[in-house]
Amino acid sequence: MGYGWTSVIVVGFSIYCTSLSKNKLDCYGDIQNSDNGTELVCLKDDPGCFNCTCHKVPGWMTTDDAVKPLGIEIVRRSGHSVLISNSLISASLISKYFYSASYTNSFLSRLPDNICSFPRIVSVNFSHNLITEIGEIRCLVFLDTLQLSLNRISYIKKESFKGLKYLRVLDLSNNFITDIEPLSLTNGLPRLFWINLENNHLKSVSIKNVVLNKPICNLNYGNNRIKEITGLYRVNQDTFLSSESCGFLDLSNNLLQSFPKFLHLLDLSNRSMLSEVLHFKFSLAENFITCDCKLYEYLAEASQWLEQNWIEYSDMKCGNPFESQMTNIKEISKYQKFDSLVCNISRQEGCPFPCFCYSKPSKRHTVVNCSSFYLTEAPKHHIKSKHPVIYIFKRHSTLHGSNFNISLFCDALSLALIVAIPLFGVSIAIVVCINCVYKEDIYLLSRRLKFPRINKNGYEYDAYICLCESNIGIVTWALHTLLPYLESYGYSIFFPPRDEAFGGFREEEIIMKLKKCRNYIFLMTEDFEIEGDSENALWCGLMWRNAWKNFRERSNDLNIIIVNCDYLRWKNSKNKVLKAYLRQQLAVEFSNKKHEVLDAIRKRMGVPRALASVFSATASNYNNCNN
Repeated sequence: MGYGWTSVIVVGFSIYCTSLSKNKLDCYGDIQNSDNGTELVCLKDDPGCFNCTCHKVPGWMTTDDAVKPLGIEIVRRSGHSVLISNSLISASLISKYFYSASYTNSFLSRLPDNICSFPRIVSVNFSHNLITEIGEIRCLVFLDTLQLSLNRISYIKKESFKGLKYLRVLDLSNNFITDIEPLSLTNGLPRLFWINLENNHLKSVSIKNVVLNKPICNLNYGNNRIKEITGLYRVNQDTFLSSESCGFLDLSNNLLQSFPKFLHLLDLSNRSMLSEVLHFKFSLAENFITCDCKLYEYLAEASQWLEQNWIEYSDMKCGNPFESQMTNIKEISKYQKFDSLVCNISRQEGCPFPCFCYSKPSKRHTVVNCSSFYLTEAPKHHIKSKHPVIYIFKRHSTLHGSNFNISLFCDALSLALIVAIPLFGVSIAIVVCINCVYKEDIYLLSRRLKFPRINKNGYEYDAYICLCESNIGIVTWALHTLLPYLESYGYSIFFPPRDEAFGGFREEEIIMKLKKCRNYIFLMTEDFEIEGDSENALWCGLMWRNAWKNFRERSNDLNIIIVNCDYLRWKNSKNKVLKAYLRQQLAVEFSNKKHEVLDAIRKRMGVPRALASVFSATASNYNNCNN
């Protein structure tokens, strides 16, 4: 055969493996319980996929004349037939051979009537006929390959292939299949590695027929009409890990409009489990994927898994919504453009008439926008949400807080907070169920911290830089990178390690200097302690408390700019305000993937103090000329 076979004897049966295999016994399944000729051998090494699963072939394929072809006789014009054996084979030898049955491009309406009389059939090919159902084939206990493409099969039962433990290749492409019962492809089918179901009429498919919890080489659902993956499959993580699933799942050219909800379908509590459970690569090419909130959790927290497993991840573009069409999906994650990933909320889901509603997971809030109508009362029905709900009304709408039926969206342990804030021609009411959790979030969201304040020339410095002075790394970066950058743009900066008076009363100086600055830049590192008894906590806490106090009193003039230097997570923060900053993604990330951390800080600071008078005079002259 030209493969370089090496004979190995295991429990009395002769098996074969390529001489290229480093460990010959790695290539086989359950050898000890195999039957002569049915054990799998490797044609070539495949180290990336469960040893050489995808290149295994039955032993009889390596031996000349091991398989005898059967003839077929049409007994009725309606397509009924029977199999006939070669007359040269004596009856005593029939049980010693393997057989193949092939009859293509004809009008068979069902499998041969006597197919069970030949239980040692290993290959069946009745492609391009008129067969409408698979029928009873569980008697073919040695069946390896079943090809029934280009027929008229419409349904696959869970029991259709049960017990065919040697079935390796299944081709049901180009049929009329509309439904496949869950577990039909795993029910006693440990060797079923190649499955072709493309060009059928499937509108949905069960997750139990997508994630098979076993090695798989190719599972092809391409060119169907699949709109969704359904069901729930509570996986056993340990079982999945031990199965070393691999291979390729093809969902291309379907009608999927959203990314498959693998987390929900597999009941996974942690996104990190995706890479542990789903090892196969998959294709969603030529689907009209909507870039909405359902995609957010994968792009935000499982982008590495997507990059490794999603074939088109680098090239696929959003199909919807209109404003996101042709946007590269990978770029959304790379440049953190998560604000565009929203989900519209329908009337059936609780959006009150005549408003329109959407959820924005990147900001952890839901919006009910009623600003297009002059409402005299607040909506009587409200959306249930675990995140803050922001209601937007016209400025002159008459709002009655009593119309908010608080019991609809707040439980007995929570407080209802309704805040109306006039802002840019509209009145924003923030309605949220809180238990001392989201109070700071609501306040910070209303302060527009990502936007600079107007410089009123009432401050001595443009910014006060607050940092842990015992952290040599961050002090060095601030002194040699941040300060030169900001001062080159004309900003006046107070930097304590450089500008504090030697031998002065430090506590008093910190308080006074903070009052003379209009921006507070906090370089947050792990050792920046706001609370505690250490020396770091003493000075860092003093700066934080006074900066926050000044900001609360003059938030229209002052701004707090937090730079997250050590990838701090809001869940790990003990301070409620800092937790809210991080939770609402209001901090500037030091690990900015576009390497624009310096620019991001400068944009939040506004016009430098030294240039504010120039801008003011220019604007005044312009107005006088127009008058």
